[in-house]
Amino acid sequence: MEPTRTGLDQDFCWALLTSGSFGRVALNARAMPVIVPVRYTVGHGRVRVRPPEDAGIDEALAGSVVAFQADGFDDDAERAWSVHVVGRVAGHDGSGFEIVPSVVEGCWLTFF
Repeated sequence: MEPTRTGLDQDFCWALLTSGSFGRVALNARAMPVIVPVRYTVGHGRVRVRPPEDAGIDEALAGSVVAFQADGFDDDAERAWSVHVVGRVAGHDGSGFEIVPSVVEGCWLTFF
């Protein structure tokens, strides 16, 4: 049987994001798509991202729009969640940056 997918509201997506600390950021660097694993925190309606020091993405971040994704799995319920955030980069300070969201969406995937 195929997994089912159920959409989640934004408040629940934010709650799920607070339960994690590892995700991925997708951006364009020198006209090429790049996906970077990152540590993150959530607060004040923003995602604060800390990429690895050697990620080499600093130049691509200034004023750009990025996509962020985090996932998790509930072993007891046999379902996974995924939350996607699209937004503008703000507060880039060399040790990390914030994503000011324009889109926050997520889903449950239930496995049978």
